[in-house]
Formats: sequence, structure tokens, C-alpha cells
Amino acid sequence: MYKQLIEYENDFTVFLNFIDKDLVYLTVAVKDHKNDLIDVSSNIYNKIAQIINTNSLQIVHERFYGKNCHYQKIINSRENAFKYNIGNNPLPFSYIEGKPCNNTQFAGVQIEAIVPNYKNNKVWTITENNLSYGRGWRRNNVSYLIIQNMNGYSSIPGNFNSRTEQTERMFNNIEKILNDHGSKYIDIVRTWIYLSKILEWYDDFNKIRNKKYYEYGFDLDKNPSNKKITLPASTGIEGSNPTGSATLMDILAVIRDPNIPIEIEQMNSKKQKSPFHYGSAFSRAIRIIEPNNTTIHISGTASIDEKGKSVYSKDIYGQIRKTLDIFNELISSEGATFQDISQATVFLKNSDDFDIYKKIIEEYKLENMPAVCIQANICREDLLFEIDGTICKSK
Repeated sequence: MYKQLIEYENDFTVFLNFIDKDLVYLTVAVKDHKNDLIDVSSNIYNKIAQIINTNSLQIVHERFYGKNCHYQKIINSRENAFKYNIGNNPLPFSYIEGKPCNNTQFAGVQIEAIVPNYKNNKVWTITENNLSYGRGWRRNNVSYLIIQNMNGYSSIPGNFNSRTEQTERMFNNIEKILNDHGSKYIDIVRTWIYLSKILEWYDDFNKIRNKKYYEYGFDLDKNPSNKKITLPASTGIEGSNPTGSATLMDILAVIRDPNIPIEIEQMNSKKQKSPFHYGSAFSRAIRIIEPNNTTIHISGTASIDEKGKSVYSKDIYGQIRKTLDIFNELISSEGATFQDISQATVFLKNSDDFDIYKKIIEEYKLENMPAVCIQANICREDLLFEIDGTICKSK
């Protein structure tokens, strides 16, 4: 993996990770700044557009975090930069109110991109009723689908929009789009789920997800001795969005072909049991083994012990160190280290803990981790810190 760190105008940091010369993870983390938001967001997206254009990339997943009240300003900067530098506007994207932990209005951007036509790579747009919902791509003879910015809010008269109704509708919408494009929900290997006011209804959300996953055919045997439970890796975190919907979701699906040498496996942690054993239908991590590289999608990880209990209550130092220890144990089983992280998201319940977080990652020599850090409630009241990530290792 080729990794490059770029500093730009002191307002933000660009992390650029190339995997096998044709897969790119691009992360922009905004720094504390005093410049105007429009100037900063314009500079960020001009830089992104320049990277995309210079390397002949096609964006397949784009997600950015900022305050909802600044959504239109950031979107305008994005559209102007792409129009000027690329000549088109690579939709879709997901905008989540990830409140910045530092003194900014815009936390950062996360992008995954592909070099089309490299070793027969292909990229296409997933559309339904003339609307763009995601990107598909074929790499190493394997087809991938990203569907993003999905929610279950309905403007149709007579449809109800309680949180649980929106959630069930969201899952149904995703399943329909997958079915229409040669896939199905059980092909999903990774989900990113953002819930408005998560602490008020996370248990209700889990009940709906469990119900839908039974319908979709996932193996949800609760027997602790059964190690064959296969569920997507997932991040479930607080995050509102400009539409005002209760949920927003991105998914990654892999269309399996029995003739293609690819392995998709659930990873388990010695330090944490499967989340499904305490009500949450996701796995600790998913490993995708391709001929040229291995990708590990690590779920949102927090300070939860092997019995499913939160530990180091109210102790931000203890929770960050415990979480990083769990994260490291999980990836080290694959011969990976923190230095192999291609992209990560850090969540702090209290933005006042940001300086503590920075101090600890310096101890772990992770100052250059390609991460966006946002303030958000985590799925339990007593949890103060969470991190998710993607690791790619070339063979």
C-alpha cells in the first residue's frame, strides 16, 4: 500500500492511501481554523477534485460530516469544485451531522475511489426512477455495490413516519434496490447507520433490524457455541441529517460468484463476544480476502468487555485505551497494525475530551491516522468513545 500525507494551507489534512494502484481511500480532516467556512470548504473540495482528476479516479463512496445548518454552503463548494475540475458532479453522497470536536463547522470528508479501466475495472451508477442511489464497481473480477444516503422518511400522504416505521421502510428500500441490481440484502458485508437521538430508541432500532435480518436469511442462532453467525460489520452511532429523517444508512454489498477466488469471513474478538448475544445484529469485523489484497472492515468499537458490559465508566482515559486495545487485538490476528488503517472515524461523546484523545493517540504514535473525529452520542449512555475503520493490506 502506498500512503501519502499532505498538509494544505494549515486548515485541513489530506490522507491519501493507494491500494494496488487502483483503489484509493481519501480522507480530509479539518483542523481548528479561523478562516471563513466557504473558503475552507472550497479549498477542501478543490483539493479533492484535483486529486480525483489527476489520478483519473471515479468516486464510489463519499460521506462528509458537518453541522446541518451549514449543509448548503458545503454542498455549493463541492458542486462548484467538481464542476470546474472534473466537469461533472459525482453523486450520490451522504451528509451526516457529525459535530466537529475542534473549533470548526465542518469535520471532514471520507471518500473511496476506483481507477476505472485498470485491469478491467468498471464503475457504474446505481439508479432507480432516474435518481442516483449509489455506485457499483468491478475489481479483481468481483462486483461491489455501495448504496448510500438511504432513509425511510416518506412524504406520501397516509404513510406514517415514526422512528420504527422509518427504519423498517429504510431496510425495505435497500432490499428492493439490491434486488433490482442483481443482489440481495444478505450480500451486505458492511453497514454505516446514523440514528438521530440514538439514546432514546437504540433498543427499538435493534428490534427492527433483528426482525428484518431474520427475514433476509441471516443466521441469527443465539447459541454462544455456534461460531458460524455471519452478519455485516456495522457502525451504529448518533447522527442527524439535513432531511430530518430518523435514520440514514450506507451499505456495502459484495456479489458472490462461486467461480471467483474470494473469501468473506466474519471475524471474532477474544476480548469481546458477538454483539448479537446482547441484541445488536452485526459482527465485530468482516474480512474480504481477494487474490491481491485483504480488506478488513472493523465495526464501531467501544469500551465493552468480553461479557458485553461497558467498562471504565466516566473514565475517558480508560475507555480510549481499552477500545484501542480491543481494536488492536482484532486486527493483529491478521498481521495488521494501526499503521495499516486506510480510513477511520472517531466518535467522542464530549468534545471537551478531544485534547485527551489527541494526547493518547500521540502515545500510540497514531497522529497520522487517516481519521475524521466527530462529537456524537454512542449507543450506551455510559460510553464516551468509539472508533471504526477499514484496513487494506496488499499481498
